[in-house]
Amino acid sequence: MPNTGGVRASKRRVMASAVMSGLLYAAEAWQAATKWASAMAIMNRVIRLLAVRICSAYRTVQADDVMVVAGIPPAEVLCNGRANGWSEARRTEEWQSLWRTRVSWTKTLIPDLTEWKDRSHGEVDYHLTQLLTGHGENGVFLAKIGKRVDERCRDCGQRDHQGHAAFECQRWAAERAVMETEVGVRLGPHNLISTMLRDEASWGAIARYWRVVCSARERDSWSRT
Repeated sequence: MPNTGGVRASKRRVMASAVMSGLLYAAEAWQAATKWASAMAIMNRVIRLLAVRICSAYRTVQADDVMVVAGIPPAEVLCNGRANGWSEARRTEEWQSLWRTRVSWTKTLIPDLTEWKDRSHGEVDYHLTQLLTGHGENGVFLAKIGKRVDERCRDCGQRDHQGHAAFECQRWAAERAVMETEVGVRLGPHNLISTMLRDEASWGAIARYWRVVCSARERDSWSRT
C-alpha cells in the first residue's frame, strides 16, 4: 500500500488482523517455542512489516517504536496472551512493562500505551508518523542515514532534532501560534499526545499543522536534490 493516499490506518489495521490470526493459529500448542529468541525474531519481523504498512512509516523505524504507533503488540505478548487466555487489560499491562524500559523519541512522546492504544479518535498517517517516530525530514535522522553532512536546520541553523520543526523552529512560528491558539496550550514533547487525545478538534489541528510543516520540508528537500 502507498504511504500517501489509499485506505486509512484503521482499515489497514483490520486487514493486518487477518494476517495476525493466521500467525497466531494454534498458539496454545506451540507457545513453548517462544522461549527461543530466533522464533520470536521471525514473528516480530512479520509483525513489524504489518506495523510499518499500518502507519505508513519509514522502513528504518525500529520494531518496538513502530509497533506502538500502529497499536500492535510484539510477538511475545501476543503469543503468551493467546496461549494463556490473557484479557486485553493484562496484555496491555505486559506490553507496558516491556515498553517502560525503552529509550527512544517515540517513548518520550507516548509513555502510556493504554492512553494511546485505546483512544477513541485519531488516525496516524505518513506525515504524523514521521513526527511520532522521528524518522523523516529532520537533520538528525537524515545525517544518520547519510543524506546530510550535519544535523543543522536549513531554516534557522539550530540542531534539527526530532521535534525541532514541530516545537521550536522560527520558520513555523506563525503557523504554530495559530495551532496552539486552537488547542489552547503551548505544545512540547511532554504534552503532545495528551493534547491530541483530548478531543478530535485538537487532534485535527495538530495533524493539519504538522502536515503543512512536513510537506513543506519535503518539497524543500526535493528542490535541493
